[in-house]
Amino acid sequence: MALKKRGETKYKFDLNSNHLDLMIACCYSSNESITMRSIMNLKNFVDMIDEKQYENEYGMSLRICILKFTLDAIVSNSIREYELIRGHVENNLPDQNMKDDMDIIFDSLDEFGELSNSDIQFINDYVSDRLTNLYLYKYEAPLTQYLEKLRTGNASIKELNEKFDNLITELYTNIKHARSTKSSMGSSDFSFRNERSFTEVTNRTIKQLNKPSNFIKTGIKELNNMLGGGWESGRCYVLLGLPKRFKSGSLLNAAIWGAKYNKDIVTKDPTKKPAIVYISMENSAEETLERIFHYASGESIKKYSTRQAQDLILDELTIEGSETDLVVWYRPNRSISTMDLDALLDDLAIEGLECVMLVQDYIARIKPSEYTGDTRIDYGTVVNDFTVKGSITNLY
Repeated sequence: MALKKRGETKYKFDLNSNHLDLMIACCYSSNESITMRSIMNLKNFVDMIDEKQYENEYGMSLRICILKFTLDAIVSNSIREYELIRGHVENNLPDQNMKDDMDIIFDSLDEFGELSNSDIQFINDYVSDRLTNLYLYKYEAPLTQYLEKLRTGNASIKELNEKFDNLITELYTNIKHARSTKSSMGSSDFSFRNERSFTEVTNRTIKQLNKPSNFIKTGIKELNNMLGGGWESGRCYVLLGLPKRFKSGSLLNAAIWGAKYNKDIVTKDPTKKPAIVYISMENSAEETLERIFHYASGESIKKYSTRQAQDLILDELTIEGSETDLVVWYRPNRSISTMDLDALLDDLAIEGLECVMLVQDYIARIKPSEYTGDTRIDYGTVVNDFTVKGSITNLY
């Protein structure tokens, strides 16, 4: 059939060795943002590569073979262990030279280190864009053929409608799958009857719940017990109280203790260090630092030199072996909305930090994503915005 033949067509791509190295690294990465759909798209892409284009480029041919057999191991044979995948690749490489040289490729992958979320999204988008264009190109001939029959009247309307329906459905399905990983960090779907998606989400759920960092310890033992272990990943907690009842102080302490008592936090992006972010829209940066110093020492910071004050804060509020940073942002009242949080957290990522817990002081001072002027509704929108942000990014 013509449709089957289209699946066997090979194409030429604007590939280079860096692209292929990044794709191979993606297959072996432990970054949790890599989904089976990403791997499936990558396999579909690799299956369409015209290897003859690179028959005189040994390095490219070697990389394509490694990538092809790696994906075959993962997708077709459901192999997940690193050494077993490598063994599958070595057993299927076509000649001894490639088997001898595959270690060179794998050794070079160490230069990448662990892939960041941005690296993964780059590969997802690169593959998605090219697959989408390829599917459009692949279906050009049969579409043109059917349109010509429609124009000349050489086929019945019913027959053409059936052919168009089947063709468009197949084209739509392929493009939908190709586009499903484009700019999709944080998206996830599963079905009980879809074994791949069900297994993937089940494994990820169990792994997430068994992480030591699934809860941020509050710094108060009984509060940890009440909360089932501490501040839970993906949850939004709202502290309510009357004016002048230490709400801001409690929120600041939550941020301080989050950074102090949680040295085992694991970031979703393994290339980033964890950070507790405290956004103050009431007290200035100087007032917040003064409070932090007082909580740490019980004294006024004005009695100390800059170095003495910094050393005392670090000695009292950090623990050995912890890489968790405390980041304090001051923004004037109503100067930002919840829609600005993504840009702020992106700036943080550029600095090599990943926000694992976000503390906002307080909800009345940040604008909602949709302003109505009704205080009750606007407060609810702010809380909902933070809830959605937390559930998508697994913030605390």
